[in-house]
Amino acid sequence: MSTTVAGMIFIVSLIVALGLVYKPLGDHMYRVYSTTRHSAAERGIYRLLGVRADAEQGWGMYARSLLAFSLISILVVYGVQRLQDKLPLSLGMKPVTDHIAWNTAVSFVTNTNWQAYSGESTMGHLTQMAALAVQNFVSAAVGMAVAVALVRGFARRRSDTIGNFWVDLVRGTIRILLPMAFIGALVLVAGGLIQNFSGPHEVSTLAGGGDPANLARQRTLVESMGGTYHQVVGDDIPRALLDFARGVNATQLVLGASRRGRFAQILSRGVGVETTTLSGPIDVHLVTHEEAKKGRRRPERSRAVLTRKRRLTGWAVAVAGMPLLTAALIPFRDVISLPSEILFFLSLTVGVALIGGMWPAITAAVGGSLLLNWFFTPPIGQLTISDPENLFALVVFVLVAAAVSTIVDIAARRTREAARARADAEALSTLAGHVLRGEAALPSLLGRLRETFSLDSVTLLERAGEPTPDDQSEPGAWRIVATTGATPCTVPATADTDVQISDRLVLAARGRLLDASDRRVLEAFAAEAAVALRQERLQEEAEQAKPLAEADRMRTALLAAVSHDLRTPLSAAKASVESLRSKEIDWSPEDRDELLDTAQESLARLDRLVENLLDMSRLQAGVLGLSLQPLALEEVVPRAIDDLGALRDRIEGDISIDLPEIVADPALLERVLVNLMTNAVRHSPAGQKVLITASWHEDQVEIRVIDRGPGIPPEAHDRVFQPFQRLGDRDNGTGVGLGLALSRGLTEAMAGTLVPEETPGGGLTMIIRMPISSQAVTA
Repeated sequence: MSTTVAGMIFIVSLIVALGLVYKPLGDHMYRVYSTTRHSAAERGIYRLLGVRADAEQGWGMYARSLLAFSLISILVVYGVQRLQDKLPLSLGMKPVTDHIAWNTAVSFVTNTNWQAYSGESTMGHLTQMAALAVQNFVSAAVGMAVAVALVRGFARRRSDTIGNFWVDLVRGTIRILLPMAFIGALVLVAGGLIQNFSGPHEVSTLAGGGDPANLARQRTLVESMGGTYHQVVGDDIPRALLDFARGVNATQLVLGASRRGRFAQILSRGVGVETTTLSGPIDVHLVTHEEAKKGRRRPERSRAVLTRKRRLTGWAVAVAGMPLLTAALIPFRDVISLPSEILFFLSLTVGVALIGGMWPAITAAVGGSLLLNWFFTPPIGQLTISDPENLFALVVFVLVAAAVSTIVDIAARRTREAARARADAEALSTLAGHVLRGEAALPSLLGRLRETFSLDSVTLLERAGEPTPDDQSEPGAWRIVATTGATPCTVPATADTDVQISDRLVLAARGRLLDASDRRVLEAFAAEAAVALRQERLQEEAEQAKPLAEADRMRTALLAAVSHDLRTPLSAAKASVESLRSKEIDWSPEDRDELLDTAQESLARLDRLVENLLDMSRLQAGVLGLSLQPLALEEVVPRAIDDLGALRDRIEGDISIDLPEIVADPALLERVLVNLMTNAVRHSPAGQKVLITASWHEDQVEIRVIDRGPGIPPEAHDRVFQPFQRLGDRDNGTGVGLGLALSRGLTEAMAGTLVPEETPGGGLTMIIRMPISSQAVTA
């Protein structure tokens, strides 16, 4: 039978049933709500509640009684859920989380009965009986009482009363709902439905569900088709899926269509729609299936951002503080005005918000408003307010308390996110230079990874042979390259979390499943582990192959020198651009300009670094393009000084216009001068200018860049021109050590020379000698 046919049959059956019972049931309800006789059980309940059954209520008192009963019901249902681990028949269940408990209490009291949890795995017998089952009766009785009061209002046009809410509530529950429930229970028991106080039993279905064996079969199937199987863990499912997808550079996601019904999708869009909204450049495909839109119960998901101790303390302050404050203020209520009393309660509510977060504060606000109404707002001792201004003050009190508690909750959430981001940044910062820490870099890196995520073991596995579809669980197909911790993984299939680094390398972690956000850091560690492994093997090859030792040394020096200088401008530019793209912060024009300037400066620095590296490579390969031409120094030197930007004020030029023209490439000579002047300014004392002069000697013109810095020992004059040297530098972030090497190479490519010389009185003088133009010699 199709779902459409079954639905039509249900609707027709419901209409027929209503047609059969509406007349006798309607007559019975009329007699229940119109009689003046009360049963013994009803009279006992009225005495317990302190209700006069013969006293009629106006619509105002009727409405206040209804609201008071609903509020008390919400607090009782909420309290039973939060304290269920301390109550009998809890079946060992933990307390229901605060937001799920509050949502359940409100929904059951309002008779919507929307469940955001699995009842059998979340609540014990007493909670379901004393809280939820009771509300199934009384919330329906409240609805019937409202309907009866509305009918009386139309019928009694000349009367000020519409009945008694408490009488209507008790009669509807005892005389209508309980007999119907008893008959229904007999039918269910006769049909074999189990009714006892035993605990739940797990039953494995043929489909398997979350059975580990079924998951293992799914993993085998995926890997047999050449895919990889991963378990993605996270509080926010859509964000966890997208974080994982971005971490593995996925371009497409395929998800099953939502099983939620249309009404449920109005309340919450579901994983598929939320993932599509947040996906950005990742394509998301939703695939329909047989279970689509059949509905399901949402699993409970805790998102508490405050510690359990803080939340419990907040509840304790809210529950005990409000009555104590009321008792303290009652003797002074003739002296203190209502606004002052409201400020006292508001201060306590704000304190509860700062301690326990949103829900304890909202509860304190509602409870405080009721206490203010009952004990301090005329008429005293009634839930009525005679002055509209007092009503307005109480409403503002509740709204302010709710706003403050919401802000505290958001701030706590942001604090948790910031702490997590800070932890990730610290881990990545530690990771950045790990490969450069010596021969034990790989074991140290894996050890750091294990400590960061509190794992039992971390193992780097390498495939022994060619890949096969089902080799993820074959011990002979893998060998351990490096490991740390106890009980290492011998195959990827035994890992709780694994990262495919390449076709041959897998990082396997054992101890716990990692969230998708943690996986991004794990993948960074995995990439560095691969780099560390590659470095170790290069060092081994260098030891075995002596002729390649120098080449390997240069490669390692390049990696050591360039890694920081590439990463620093890239990180600064990336941070500036990501900050500008952030929608959470409203940047001022000044902040936006500062971020743009930072990005521009970082990218310019990166451009200069890459240009230097390329030119150095061209020089070594002998393919540097030159454009030699007659050139006047009075044209080149000012341009070079202007290129220094803010450093130009540290330069003093003394170039005569009577000097002959030289033969050089204008752009390359300008770069040489900029490199030398920048280096001189960096090593000169503060306030001391760098002098640039020029003189004519026979067939050459000498350009001197003179500084008053610490200088260089004569024995190190040649070594300072070697690539990747920072002789005398104390800061490894000042450059990659290419400036002087590149400057000498460019000068010699233009048939000139670059030599250092000690400055008389201290410092270093760089001397550029360039040939003069043949036209100048002829003249």
